[in-house]
Amino acid sequence: MPSLFPGYTYDIFISYRQKDNKGDHWVTEFVNALKAELEATFKEDISIYFDENPQDGLLETHDVDGSLKEKLKCLIFIPIISQTYCDPKSFAWNDEFLAFLKTAAADSYGLKIRLPNGNMASRAVAIRIHELDSRDKKLIETELQGPLRAIDFTYHTAGVNRPLRPKDDEVRGPGQNAYRDQVNKTANAIKEIIAGLQGAVVVDPSEIKYTSISSKDGSLPKKKRSFKIPQLVKGANLLSILVILAFIALAIVHYSEPTPEERTYRFDIQPPENKNYSTVFGGHISLSPDGRLLAFVVKDSSEKMLLWVRPLNASTGVALADTENASFPFWSPDSRFIGFFTSDGKLRKIAATGGTAQTLCEAPLGRGGSWNSSGSIIFCPEGGKNPLLRVSDFGGTPVAITNLDSGQISHRWPHFLPDGKHFLYLARTVGGAVGERDAIWLASLDSTFRPRPLINAGSSMAYANGKLFFARDQVLMAQPFDAIHLQTKGDATQIVGRVYFEPVSASGAFTLSQNGILAYQSGSGTGGSSLCWTDRSGKRTAVIPGVSECGSLRISPDKKRIVVAQPD
Repeated sequence: MPSLFPGYTYDIFISYRQKDNKGDHWVTEFVNALKAELEATFKEDISIYFDENPQDGLLETHDVDGSLKEKLKCLIFIPIISQTYCDPKSFAWNDEFLAFLKTAAADSYGLKIRLPNGNMASRAVAIRIHELDSRDKKLIETELQGPLRAIDFTYHTAGVNRPLRPKDDEVRGPGQNAYRDQVNKTANAIKEIIAGLQGAVVVDPSEIKYTSISSKDGSLPKKKRSFKIPQLVKGANLLSILVILAFIALAIVHYSEPTPEERTYRFDIQPPENKNYSTVFGGHISLSPDGRLLAFVVKDSSEKMLLWVRPLNASTGVALADTENASFPFWSPDSRFIGFFTSDGKLRKIAATGGTAQTLCEAPLGRGGSWNSSGSIIFCPEGGKNPLLRVSDFGGTPVAITNLDSGQISHRWPHFLPDGKHFLYLARTVGGAVGERDAIWLASLDSTFRPRPLINAGSSMAYANGKLFFARDQVLMAQPFDAIHLQTKGDATQIVGRVYFEPVSASGAFTLSQNGILAYQSGSGTGGSSLCWTDRSGKRTAVIPGVSECGSLRISPDKKRIVVAQPD
């Protein structure tokens, strides 16, 4: 029986350890009960792949043929989680659980689905039959990149596999559903996910954030809830580019008069003792989406660079091991992981709490990345000399998602909008400098969407609270932008002056969180350089046009041509 959706082999794949089905064959009993419940829940037939015969090949160490890969092309994956399932050496873990997560993250729907009620759900619906220890729980949550929300089948005695009994039903209160043996709860979870896949209700995250909020009695409040970043006082003429300034501009929310008072808080964040913030080809600072953490790159006296994380309410930060020579950090949408580039040409990710960094793919000379809630990362490789690429946050082979138009030499500094589908990027027309025709463009993961320019600017950008932020002549600007209708509104205004900007890479050292916190580095970048002829006394005799920043150079034997290396 085929899947409800074209291109998928099954609707549900059920994964388990064979040893968990021995004795009373509880897993088989559960699957049969679930099949019967799904028949009563759906008008259509739901197809399930369940290998109930050990001779079919899904033993713990037996390698199966390529047919399993096709079976993993399903809508929903149900791992029967036990103490033995969370074993990186097991077949079920590596060839079913991890393999599905990677497959789903790369398909058209992604691993996470927005449900009809607006919540997000994973397409991996875990059924837990054993209590997990903290190590196992952390292991599975690392792979799911979020908290484990399992349907729990452990009763009374932790770690004991037992047949389900009617008295173990979950009763949710007077007038609410009682789930018989939790099977009905599982079936309804599947139904909600499939409804989300079918697009029964489309909910835009931006719309949730900015529309009015209903009061307890169901009526609309008198005031809309909004977060606004007001025009801030101009910078304090700080001389050092190694001081990060953080601004919090949150409107106090009230639902009655008088109009809420706007408050702006400002404070300096000094670099760690005996260290400096890195400014190689731009600023390397990034605020977490929830506004709680600041990631930044620092270097010590030996020029060793590490990624650091500092809570904004703390007096110091913590260096993350396994992040040597990191650059241009960016956050996962849940503020739990940090993506970054390395000097050996890799794109990697690491938990904000530290641990071992995971290499996702090759990404030499990375110039910016952005991460959406569906598990896609878009990034700029090769110093922006290729189109932007897309890769799963589980890793894999990147694919191109933009094309260089005529006159464009670089796409860089991508930035996802709140819907996780549309994104911004800088299209550059001049190497190593800001060009007059440089522009911030709007594009989409949907290949049918035609990219278009939004703003004539040659800077990295960020979006927050209805405004698009970018740098122009070291001035941080804010352009009103409708993220739902995808269009600019009104004129851009100055937010703060003297923001560190590196014209060589077009990187502005500023970052914003979703709740209106702005952090930036003050000062000026290299401003470019010029290539000149001089006489033997050192007097300048001519300036060679069209060269803004260069490294090594060679003069031709006839002294008529020069070859220079220009960084991006």
